[in-house]
Amino acid sequence: MRAPSCEERLPQQPAMHAPAAAAAAAAAAAAAAAAAAGHCGGSSRALPGARRRLAGRSEEGLEQEAALQALMTGGPNLQLLRTFGERWARSTLKDSSKAKDGLVLLCATAGVRGARLPERIDGTPETTKAALAAVVREAQSQAPPSGSLASLPAASAKQVAARLCHFFAAAVACLATAAGLEGSQPGHGEGGAPALLRSLVTWLAAAAAGTPVRALRLAASAAGFGALQALNYERCIARSAGAEIEKQLAALQAASSHRPDALQAGRVARLVRARADARKVIDLLTTHSKILQDTLLKPRLRDAAPSIRSLALNCLVRLIHSDPETFGTGGWPQRVVQAFCDPSAEVRLRAVQLASQFFARRKSMDDAGAPEACADQSGSLKAADGGLWSLTAQLVPLLAERARDVDPKVAAAAVRGLRLPCLAKLLSDADFAAVACLCFVAPETHLACRVEAVLLVDQHLLPEPGLGAAAKEEEAARRKEASTRCRAHGVEEVSEAAADEAEPRRAEEEESSNLEQHFGAERGILALIDFLVNYLPPNQLQLSSRVVRALWGRADCLLRWATMADLCLMGEGAGAADGIPALSGRQRLGLLYVLEASVRCAVRAAENDSKSATWLQAAAAGLLPRLPRLFELLGSEQDCIALLALISQRLLRYLCFQSKHAGAGPSDGAEAREMPLELPRGLLAVLLRLAGSREAPQPPRVALHLSDCLASMASRSLEAQSACQGLAAELCKACESRLPRPHTRGARPPFSSDCELAASVGPLVALGSRGVDIWSCSEPQGTANHLLQGAIYLLEARSIAMTGPGGASEMQPAPGVISAGSAAHLLDLMVLLLFWRARAGQLHASQQRDTARPAAEGKAGFLLACSLVRACCAKLLAAEKRSLVLRFHAFSAYMTVLHLEIGAAVLPADADATSWPRVSAEHAEALAGTLDSFFDRCPALVLAQERQSVSLDKVCETGWRVKVSGNCLPMTAVDQPLTASRWLLEQQLSWPTPDEEGSEVIAVASSRMVAECEHEAVFTGPAAQRLLRELARGGPTHADLAPPGALAQVRASASTLARRLRRLGGRSHPEATRGFLVQFGACTQHAEQLGIQAGMRLAEALILEAQPPSAPGSRAAVRLGKGLAAALQRHSLEAIQSQGISRHAKLEVLAPWLRDAACPLPAGSAKQLAGTLAASLGLLTPACKKVKKPGRAIASQGSAQDLQSVPGAWALVHALQVRGSACLKRSMSWKVKVQDQARRRRMRCTRKSLAAAAAGGGG
Repeated sequence: MRAPSCEERLPQQPAMHAPAAAAAAAAAAAAAAAAAAGHCGGSSRALPGARRRLAGRSEEGLEQEAALQALMTGGPNLQLLRTFGERWARSTLKDSSKAKDGLVLLCATAGVRGARLPERIDGTPETTKAALAAVVREAQSQAPPSGSLASLPAASAKQVAARLCHFFAAAVACLATAAGLEGSQPGHGEGGAPALLRSLVTWLAAAAAGTPVRALRLAASAAGFGALQALNYERCIARSAGAEIEKQLAALQAASSHRPDALQAGRVARLVRARADARKVIDLLTTHSKILQDTLLKPRLRDAAPSIRSLALNCLVRLIHSDPETFGTGGWPQRVVQAFCDPSAEVRLRAVQLASQFFARRKSMDDAGAPEACADQSGSLKAADGGLWSLTAQLVPLLAERARDVDPKVAAAAVRGLRLPCLAKLLSDADFAAVACLCFVAPETHLACRVEAVLLVDQHLLPEPGLGAAAKEEEAARRKEASTRCRAHGVEEVSEAAADEAEPRRAEEEESSNLEQHFGAERGILALIDFLVNYLPPNQLQLSSRVVRALWGRADCLLRWATMADLCLMGEGAGAADGIPALSGRQRLGLLYVLEASVRCAVRAAENDSKSATWLQAAAAGLLPRLPRLFELLGSEQDCIALLALISQRLLRYLCFQSKHAGAGPSDGAEAREMPLELPRGLLAVLLRLAGSREAPQPPRVALHLSDCLASMASRSLEAQSACQGLAAELCKACESRLPRPHTRGARPPFSSDCELAASVGPLVALGSRGVDIWSCSEPQGTANHLLQGAIYLLEARSIAMTGPGGASEMQPAPGVISAGSAAHLLDLMVLLLFWRARAGQLHASQQRDTARPAAEGKAGFLLACSLVRACCAKLLAAEKRSLVLRFHAFSAYMTVLHLEIGAAVLPADADATSWPRVSAEHAEALAGTLDSFFDRCPALVLAQERQSVSLDKVCETGWRVKVSGNCLPMTAVDQPLTASRWLLEQQLSWPTPDEEGSEVIAVASSRMVAECEHEAVFTGPAAQRLLRELARGGPTHADLAPPGALAQVRASASTLARRLRRLGGRSHPEATRGFLVQFGACTQHAEQLGIQAGMRLAEALILEAQPPSAPGSRAAVRLGKGLAAALQRHSLEAIQSQGISRHAKLEVLAPWLRDAACPLPAGSAKQLAGTLAASLGLLTPACKKVKKPGRAIASQGSAQDLQSVPGAWALVHALQVRGSACLKRSMSWKVKVQDQARRRRMRCTRKSLAAAAAGGGG
């Protein structure tokens, strides 16, 4: 038989001619030099340790070092690894003791020393098992060295395993060839190729199966899989050679039967001997391959390590593709199917990818014709009757199931595989619909899966020519492949010259195909709209924006702005398209959703890349002239008006902003000249009519978008600016006519209907929130104060009605009482009026700096208005019991006006302590009661269980704002994140009770308002006490460590407040006193409700959250110590004085602050305070001296105070006494001791000398 070269044995590898020894040595030296110079990258820094693990003489050691370097770092190419493997195999054939070098290299790659391996590698099971046990024991006793397979990342370890597979595949291929040549020779010795091949197979199978060391098992498995692929490939070659011999033998035997010939008889005899040799080689290779299949491949498919299972699966699919006769049956394809349900995402991904590649190769064979496969049915075309092709009916549903996998990569790979025509046509209708709907329902983490689903729909569902996205992708792949072939053959210059010659012809073709492209884009848009309408329910058409985001940059029809607008207008009017049937209502709405999503993608692209601004310019040129006609046509459809308003807002805001800043430099001016600066005059009139319409008022979000359009146009047009001011003045007059007059406050005057009030206030609020001064436009007529007074009157009337007998029903309010929606609009109106009044007052003060009296009078009036609005909000908080959303809106309005009043009170020009806003006790109690009701209505806080919330996740990310998702049904599309109060109003104000998600948003936002408030009556008042009590719940308190749930976020706000109190307490003594008092109050309330142990736990939590402590002796520590002493004395005396009111004050909850190691209270203050409290409690009377232990008082008759009247008094006094005596005197240092002893010795010596001198003088 033919002896194939060693280079043509690996499947799908570039062939290599038999190199000379000098060339191989030069390649090895070059690789070693490149690796030593750091050219190859990877983990070369750890290779010195790996080199020390290699044993050998100088030349052999250098060769093994170069091979190890190529395995660990990649080397220049894979051909070098195959060269090293073949050289090792040839040296093993010459000297069987060299077989150990390959196994030592394998162990060194895995980070295991191979010194325990025997000198000669034989295939006996006992020797192999004993040697491997010694190697494993040594590996388990030592830590894996750095740079080995055990310490590499997963991706690098996978690459090293692939290189090991190539190395041992080349080596085993050489050994198999030599074994086949020696198989026909009788009496080959023990060191022959068959024995070496048997020993190597035995060692690899044993090392992969019998070691608990994962790195060694991975390395041995990779080497064994390479050996199995090489053996299988050699067997296929031998089988092909045997089949050829059989054909020749049959032809010769048929010819010799008619005409016998001695020459033909000799040829027949030689062919018979060649057939026998081929069968021996096939039997030998089949035996070793069977060993690796049973002892390596099957067990490793069920290995505990996902990387090994993925490697085994890769080997199995290659074997099925190369040898379908052997591996296409016997349950091997079923193992690939089982891998689709593997618990590891890595294995599932590899299974999906390998199956897709298998069918893609068959598709490429069918496209190319595959004449050689058609001619020989024994080739890979046999796979059609077996292998994975026989399980296609099982694989297609599994791929459809994996398309909904939790792992994004697995899902995208599954949908990409289903795009193959041979698999897509086998999808059932239900599976195809489920996969197609992934472009709508796939989460944001599965963006690649969404893109593949859209391409599947474009390729197999939409009629030709479709959207062109899939065809564009295939064309790009073909061009890339063609350019790669051209660069490989060096024909780039020829291609460029041909392109230059074909340039005029291409221009003519483009001109002729413009019309065809226009109609193709039109058909693609209509096909997309039909798909959206058929696959989406009527109330979920807003999900089409996900399809547009997936198609953006892939489908050119989405850039046909004028075409989409003309399709909306098709069939309307008396033009040329009068006879064409118009789109249905759902189709037109779906088309507007697609148009809005396309404009949004263009705006985002322009914000990220200035080169993409041409898309917006084209959109403005194509859409702005058609927007007035679209508004007139769709004015009666609310959803369409909302989308058109959002499209106009995006285009006008971006273009007006660009034109406003276009004069900054010459380059900007050049860009501005390219923009369509002339806006259609009819658009302003349409926007004014829609924004000020009181007969058919727009929803709040639509009104804001329309107002934003007007504000954008007013920023670049004086005409638009004056028109906006006129509209605002007209709306102010309309609101004034529908609100009660100030002089009618004695009786309840009738007001207009609730709908008329909302229709007048809503547009005015939208204009004021988008930059239109609603105070100045109404101030000359005196309507602004009338609006404030009328709004306050109506809100107070609602509060009175709610606090009356039985209250008022939210669904059916009492006559003369506004609804919750109108109350929310009035709250917005009051806040906006105050904002614009503050701005007008600041401008007036800056213009009239010489006259301070008018400015002071204006400031006093502003502060009075703020206090009146806050009083109105406080009454609404105390009275409102049904609408939780309205109550939260009033809470937010109170905090906003309070901070606005604080900002006006601390102006540096006329700062005055008397102008600081005052928060009464009634307001503080109303805020605390409201916060308590928010917490009680939150299920996560009541049940102490976290709940994942999409909107709450966005609140956690952006602070005060909620990012509205695309499937938020009660709302139209929103351009920017909304505040929590606005999100609740627009989404849930129509229901008296919000859902769980709204309750969580309310709890989180209100807790942050209290924690970050700037007024001491709030962050040290009853509301702060209620918030601090949430720290008693377990779990993390920092927002970055906490899960995105209401429970963790509220605790994070409480933790922020506790740290803020400690920080402020270190700045001043009064702040420290207030901070400790609010913490004492929270612990006392918690102990009264849940018991003394709960109060103690809360005190410990507050102490922990206030860390880190101040340095002892620092100014902050001194201030904190004084504040703690004052707070302890004040709180204790208040508890004593409250004896007649409440006998459940728990003073013992204050003891943890005194027992803390970082307590800032000085010892002297603790002693003094202990005496003061003991005297106040009557603990110093003679009758009380019988007490033996603190906390167990024996109260005598006639004592000044009953000790049981103030529970925990003894515990507090005892803690103060311990704190007072805790500051013990520390012993002197050794230097001070030495100096003191020396001083004393000198004094004694001096006294002795003086005494001796006196005695001598006396003598």
